[in-house]
Amino acid sequence: MSANEGKKRDADAARCGNRVERVRIGRAIRPDRGVALGDFLPKQFKTECERPFKKLGVLVGIWEDVIPEGLVGRTALVSFQRGILTVEVGNSAVSYELQGVLARGAEGAIRQAFRGGSLTRIKIMVNAEIQDVPD
Repeated sequence: MSANEGKKRDADAARCGNRVERVRIGRAIRPDRGVALGDFLPKQFKTECERPFKKLGVLVGIWEDVIPEGLVGRTALVSFQRGILTVEVGNSAVSYELQGVLARGAEGAIRQAFRGGSLTRIKIMVNAEIQDVPD
């Protein structure tokens, strides 16, 4: 083997070794790439929990003022996300009655009174676990 061939083989080995080392470094977990939970959690909590429940609390007061007393006790406001207020009722009869009340102007009154964001829709869901509150 000539000296020139030996140098070439050493250069190839070094190049392959560098390539392997670059792959190893590239796959290693880097602490600077991670997101610290202390930075991430407070913001996430605020956007996913605190703000929606604050708005839902405002909506509960408006709901109790606008919806007739006999119907308020048979409904449960579950969530307010992306402009959709989700309301659960105990059975389909209550759902039908609530839809009628909302269609006769209660939905417009709720939208007008709610200044915490845009209320685009009120979604009514039947949940058999919801119990009627006696009058």
